[in-house]
Amino acid sequence: MEDKNIMKNSFDKLNPTEEQRVRLWEQISQEQPSKKNRWYMKATAAAAVFILCVAGVNLASGGRVMAAFEVAAKEGVVAAIAELCGLDKDSKEIVQQAVGIQKNGIEVYAPEIYYLDKEMLLFGGLRGLMIYDFHQEAITATIDLQEIGCIYFNSDTKETHVLKQGECIYVYNSENEKPMGEYYEFTPKDAQTLKLTAVAKNDEQALAQLHAAWQTQRKKVKDTFDSMQDAYFLADGGKYGEMYSQNAYSWKDEQNQEFLSCLIVKGEGEYYLYSANGDEVPLHLEKVVAVTRQEAANDGNASDLNEPVEEMLPEFVYSGEDEVVAAICEYLVKEEKNGYYIPDADWVAIPQMQILGREEAEGELLVFGTFAISVYTRNGEILECASGGNMHGCVHLRKEDNVYQVTEVQWALDGGLFDDSLQEITANYPQYYEGLMSGYGEGEREQLLLEMLRMYVKDNNLSIKYYKDYGWDPVAIE
Repeated sequence: MEDKNIMKNSFDKLNPTEEQRVRLWEQISQEQPSKKNRWYMKATAAAAVFILCVAGVNLASGGRVMAAFEVAAKEGVVAAIAELCGLDKDSKEIVQQAVGIQKNGIEVYAPEIYYLDKEMLLFGGLRGLMIYDFHQEAITATIDLQEIGCIYFNSDTKETHVLKQGECIYVYNSENEKPMGEYYEFTPKDAQTLKLTAVAKNDEQALAQLHAAWQTQRKKVKDTFDSMQDAYFLADGGKYGEMYSQNAYSWKDEQNQEFLSCLIVKGEGEYYLYSANGDEVPLHLEKVVAVTRQEAANDGNASDLNEPVEEMLPEFVYSGEDEVVAAICEYLVKEEKNGYYIPDADWVAIPQMQILGREEAEGELLVFGTFAISVYTRNGEILECASGGNMHGCVHLRKEDNVYQVTEVQWALDGGLFDDSLQEITANYPQYYEGLMSGYGEGEREQLLLEMLRMYVKDNNLSIKYYKDYGWDPVAIE
């Protein structure tokens, strides 16, 4: 009820006629989805696609933003509905990933805008790109980036680039700021299906020209927080939204007036497009183009967007021959699940351990080492790290019914207490102190993690090809 009142108050600011106001509010009231059982809704099962709102310049702009997007002024509000019947598996996954961006708990920013004019909005991220058509008020095309290996977003040495030129969209990768490999061409106007078909091309000179054009275009992109008027409001989850695009896209309307735009993502995957007129006009919320959402219809020929594309990730179970490692893995996964898991979240906890030594003492087995847990969520063919931690110390185990069970753990404390607590843990076994202090050797943690991930993917026959830690390049799971 509170959400409806907020929406209703927003409509009243549009100054529609009484007839328009009543008709619009009745339409939207009927379309509001029930929020029952949605608080812990699984990210990939989020219903609805996108709410695209244009909060434009109001007073000083004279409504030019609205004209640029050819809004039906007589209605004032247009339902933003994605036509999802017949949605292919990959497009559905791309949409679901975008809708669940907040619940996944990984991304800091809303998806990037790669192109924007009065006809279309091109945006997306690691799973894929989407084209929103302002006339059809729908997602009319998707690009599967993982299918073509263009997966370098928020990465280290590699980057995926997106450029629209003329009727075509180009996607390619670079390494250390130099374009590499093939580039891919997509032509939305020729599309016969929602998912666009990639045309791979291998022309170094053409790729160099594309990269030069991308660099020119990139100069127009500005930091959202620094460049958009009232941008600090965008970062305030209690006001306009919880996430915003890191960069603002610069574009011009038919009067050659420049605007900056960024995406805002609010609760339950609601997408808004915010625009501001440079430094002259502050960002306002008086004018809203699309303010509702509608569940995807299921006509019997297509799967409902509410249904996940794939089953939830299975729990990690160690399948190696070391029964001590098996017991420790079971303990670490259980502790992570009990302490930090969000109910029904599509996450998996992957344990790793660097064992320095094992000691028998008074019927116990003491295992000294560095123990880690990494929590991953699925993004198409990539496992993205959502959280994790390292513990240095000793694990105590006993055999019960000929099976090892963890009975106690001694972890070193954080901060200034780390050294003293570690000395206490290793008091009777000082040979392990230095190893615990230094932790992993170079590349050792990555190798241990890969071994566990390969086991997990193979044992469960998963279509996972990469894992990705935040800020680093994806790593192949061979």
